[in-house]
Amino acid sequence: MTTPARPGQFTGATDNEANGGLFTDSKIDGIPDLVAADVASAQTSATTATTQAATATTQATTATTKATEASASATAAAGSATAAASSATAAAGSATTASDAVSSVSTNATNAGTSETNAATSASNAADSATTASQQATNATTQANSALSSASSATSSANAAAASFDSFDDRYLGAKSSDPSTDNDGDALATGALYFKTGDGMRVYNGSAWEDVKPSSSEQTNINTVAAANSNITAVVNNATNINAVGAIDGNVTSVANIASDVTSLANSLEKTYTVTVTNPGSGNVFVLGSDGNAPAIEMFRGNTYVFNQSDATNDGHPLVFKNGSSAYEVGVTYFLNGSEATQSNYVNTTTFNAGRASGVRKVQIEVASNAPSSGLRYYCYIHGNGMGNTITVKDSNISLVAGSITNVNTVAGANSNITALAASAVINDMSLLGTTDAVADMALLGNQTVIDDMALLADSAVITDMGLLGNQTVVDDMALLAVPAVITDMDILGASGVVGNIATVAGVASNVTTVANNVSGVNSFADRYRIASSAPTASLDVGDLYFDTTANELKVYKSSGWAAAGSTVNGTSARFTYNISGTPTAVTGSDANGATLAYDAGFVDVYLNGVKQVNGTDVTVTSGDTVTFASALAAGDVVDIVGFGTFNVAAINAANINSGTVPIARIGASGTKDNTTFLRGDNTFAVVDTTNASNLSTGTLPNARLSSVPNSALANSGITINGSSVALGGSVTLQEDFSWETKTSAFNVAASRGYFVDTSSSAITATLPASPTAGDTVRFIDLSATFDTNNLTVARNGKKIQGDASDMTVATERAGFALVFSGDTQGWLLMEK
Repeated sequence: MTTPARPGQFTGATDNEANGGLFTDSKIDGIPDLVAADVASAQTSATTATTQAATATTQATTATTKATEASASATAAAGSATAAASSATAAAGSATTASDAVSSVSTNATNAGTSETNAATSASNAADSATTASQQATNATTQANSALSSASSATSSANAAAASFDSFDDRYLGAKSSDPSTDNDGDALATGALYFKTGDGMRVYNGSAWEDVKPSSSEQTNINTVAAANSNITAVVNNATNINAVGAIDGNVTSVANIASDVTSLANSLEKTYTVTVTNPGSGNVFVLGSDGNAPAIEMFRGNTYVFNQSDATNDGHPLVFKNGSSAYEVGVTYFLNGSEATQSNYVNTTTFNAGRASGVRKVQIEVASNAPSSGLRYYCYIHGNGMGNTITVKDSNISLVAGSITNVNTVAGANSNITALAASAVINDMSLLGTTDAVADMALLGNQTVIDDMALLADSAVITDMGLLGNQTVVDDMALLAVPAVITDMDILGASGVVGNIATVAGVASNVTTVANNVSGVNSFADRYRIASSAPTASLDVGDLYFDTTANELKVYKSSGWAAAGSTVNGTSARFTYNISGTPTAVTGSDANGATLAYDAGFVDVYLNGVKQVNGTDVTVTSGDTVTFASALAAGDVVDIVGFGTFNVAAINAANINSGTVPIARIGASGTKDNTTFLRGDNTFAVVDTTNASNLSTGTLPNARLSSVPNSALANSGITINGSSVALGGSVTLQEDFSWETKTSAFNVAASRGYFVDTSSSAITATLPASPTAGDTVRFIDLSATFDTNNLTVARNGKKIQGDASDMTVATERAGFALVFSGDTQGWLLMEK
């Protein structure tokens, strides 16, 4: 602690900084204080001597005056004056030896001698005052003796001051250009000696060598680093409660820190990214999975996520997908184009796939399901097949294995106190670390007022206990891991008042958090079973999953055929939608040409493109309930017709609404006996009818036995009309077959009321429609050999329009089957099924 300067205190370059000196360490101000005190003491003694000598001079003058008045006592007064002068002279001599500062004593003593001569001359006049002069001389003698004593004290003080200054001169050697080997007196250097090295700063002698008092450049760098993190230190202090909470579980922190490498390894394994490129090693194109090489067989762990980044341009035209055996595998698979989630159909479409890296990442990722098969999985190119990829082996992760040994883990955690007892030596090692130069320099930085205030907060006994727990080597190593810039940034974020408040809020419901943690499998299971989204989920799908569609505002269930409304989307037995296409879209959704919004039950829908029925799952994807996605882009002018079928429970239909089919007897009639001897009457009751008398019959059919004697001519209508001609009952007529089928393998002319199995396996075929058809004429065509896609069927219009268009129809859809009906010259031939 620095003391204020005393009157006359020595100050200068060697004093502490508060007193204008160069030293910042207040502990060395003792040396200059000692020298200053001794000098001040000498000055005081010399002043006292001077004062007393002056007093003696005054007394001598008084004696002279009295001698003049007391001439009778002149001889005695002269003797007294001579004694006083001698005493004064002795006092002056002593004062001169003590210091130049008491030279005035000599002068006054000389004056006393002069007065003494005057006293002798006037002795005859001092007879009356001799007694008084004698007393005054005695007083002068006393004062002179006091002056002599004070001068002696001044001499002693001056000697002490000189000794102190010599000692100080041996401790502080002044400014020098290089390290001295001896002190200023040429003696050996004393441990703790100081000197100011010109252009560098203060240096101290440690007993064997000189060393800098200031920190080194590396130490200063560390000091600056800690100083820059002062706000973080303050944030930590303000978060003392949470630190205490962590301190209470230091055993767990230590346990985790002990397996830091395992934690890092686990974090890296939970999600692995393959940077995918495509190369041709000579045997054809293959996928290159980063450093794993060309099309390697890979391992995946259940519960982990694997990302296949296909943003590299070499992947264009090669969408990577997964299969299980010969079937596509989509469990846990998510596709991304231009950084946004995409459908599988868009990802495997080379047009959208190739454009999918223009403004963001193009990738496919798979979160391996807990029930993923151990073998049979493969990654491959959707366009070019298995040859570009390889097999995938699925295993249980280390997390699962640890979970299986959780009892042993808990047993080890229960022995935490024993483990802590073994850490005592580690604590001793930590204190040794704190004694290093770097640590000392760091603690010097901690000396500023703000940090001192913070440390005062940390001085709480509970915090001290916590810091004791944090002081073992393992925790120190853990904190070193936490000291990296990224983690410090994270702690800054966590130190914000809002976040700290949130942490406190969570801490207040810790029991609830524990309850959730203990039932996390159930929480996760529910999260996998029920979701809320604006579009259908595509990952982690199991039959029976539910999601609420916020766009359609309805609940949907996942079936083997895809997502479907939990209740029927279609009101009634069917709903029809028509879209007139413009541009080249790959899907239709929303309002159709009549303003109706598309909605259907997945799996209960038929889609027609220009009258040709599309195959669900091959030509179109119909799983979302509100969108139909085509495998190939549509063309302007195409007409898409969609028929959605309602799903309902037949058993729950009111019999009053039934207009076809057979109704069980239990649903008919309310009264009467219901058996094979009764009939249902018009009033919906059952009664017995006598069938032996024909007159009792008002309904029903008479058996031939009852009509055998009735001639045709006796009937009210004895004939029927067929194609405008009357034919008598019992007569005959030849009727043309209403519709017949033929097989065609080459070009042919089409006749009305005919169906054609067309075989284009050898070449394309042209079917020419009738030149003069009649409204209502109908013809049908079926792709017999499933080759319309390679060898097209051309339907020549023969002068009449087809679908209102004056151009022939080309059919290029495999297994196409369709019918045309002639509507008249305005619209011509129209497709019957849409």
